[in-house]
Amino acid sequence: MPKLQGKQILIIDDEETLREVLFDEFELLGASCEMAADGEEALKLADAKNFDVILCDIRMAPMSGLVFLENLKSQMKEDIPPVILLSGYPDLSPEAAKELGAYDLLKKPWDMEHLTDLIMKAV
Repeated sequence: MPKLQGKQILIIDDEETLREVLFDEFELLGASCEMAADGEEALKLADAKNFDVILCDIRMAPMSGLVFLENLKSQMKEDIPPVILLSGYPDLSPEAAKELGAYDLLKKPWDMEHLTDLIMKAV
C-alpha cells in the first residue's frame, strides 16, 4: 500500500511548478491532493474540505503563509489540520513556527523522503 494512501493534502504555494511537483509526488504515494496558489484560495478550500495535513509556503502574496495560518486557526477554531510551513528563506526557525501554531517548518530545498516522513508523523 502506498505510504500516504487515503490522506488528504492541501498544497499552498505561489510557485506553480513546485505545487505541481508536490501534487504529482504525493498522488503517486496514494494521497488525494488539492492545490492553492495563495492563502485566500486555500482558506476557501480548507473551509470546504477536511484535510489531513496542509503544506504552505511562507512567502506569498497577498497573504503570507503565517497570515494564512493565523486565519485558518480563527476560521476553524478546532480540529485544525497540521500545517507544515515551507520556506526558501532563513526568516523563521522551526521552533518559532511551532510557537505560531505550525506543526513544523522545512527549509527549501528539502528532501522528498524527509517531507513524506514528516507528513506521516503529522497525520
